[in-house]
Order: sequence, then C-alpha cells, then structure tokens
Amino acid sequence: YIALHAGLESFVNSDRYVRMMGGRLAGHSPVKPFMVETFQDGFGRERTSPWAHPIVRGQPIFETRDELYVVQTYTDELEVIARAESHPIVWWRPWLNGSVLAFTLGHAEFSLENPGYQSLLRNSVRWMVGYPIIEPLSIGFFADDTSSVEDVLDLGKRTHIRSNAAVGF
Repeated sequence: YIALHAGLESFVNSDRYVRMMGGRLAGHSPVKPFMVETFQDGFGRERTSPWAHPIVRGQPIFETRDELYVVQTYTDELEVIARAESHPIVWWRPWLNGSVLAFTLGHAEFSLENPGYQSLLRNSVRWMVGYPIIEPLSIGFFADDTSSVEDVLDLGKRTHIRSNAAVGF
C-alpha cells in the first residue's frame, strides 16, 4: 500500500489505518521551500553507499516547495527513506504479508513538477511493486576513471568505434 501526500490523512479516525501506516499526521507547515535529504547522512550512509535504501541510492538531495508534514510515529518498524528538516517524509514498513510506504510530498502541481519529486516517487513505486530501479552507472577503464555511460557512448560516436558487445540496463 502506498499513501501519497493526503493519503496519510485518510481514515484519521481508524486506529487500524494509523497502525498500518505507522504514524498519524500531527500537522503541516504552509507551503514553503525546503531541502529533501535522500539519505541517512550522519548515520554512516551516503547516497552512493550500497547500504543506502534502493529508493534513494544515488539520488541527490533536492529542493522542493511543498507542505512539510509533521508526523507522530507509533512504531520502531519504520525505515525512514527521506527526511526534510529532520522530519520523515518517505518511509516504509512491513505490514502483515506486505509493505506500506508513506510519501508525504506532492501538495500541488508545482510540487509534482519537481524532478527530484518525480525521481523519488518513481523509485518508490518501482521498489514497492518489485520493478527494477535504474541507478546511475559509471564505467571506469582505469582505477581513477569515472566515465559515465553517456561519455562512453559519445566517445563511440566521435571515434566511430563499433562493438558487438551489448550493454544491459
């Protein structure tokens, strides 16, 4: 189950729904700009770390303009995936035989048009349904080489290199 933005406010009088979500909306700020931290900086996890959650691995911190939800959590079974101003804004938890994901961003069109929002939402949905998440890929020919796939493809176009090798994404 994925609760998008106001989905966290759904069934506010249902204790079962609140238990399933792992928390209850306590309030939110007026629409304002804030930074979305997409990794657990300070807990030994960097966004490029293999220990970062797959939803945010390799995703940059981004600025958005939205309501910032303040949530009262009720369980230790939450894994916070993204934060803003120290508040959890994306988290998941196991529930019965499945999973629940809360995604508090997305108040209005200006929020939905943010590329950071779109990437975070796309990866969240892919992860929840078990579809592969496309992560940034670097190809190094030497130990200190950090060429991107685009660099390698561009090099091939410029030098007319042909190869029978297939690259899978």
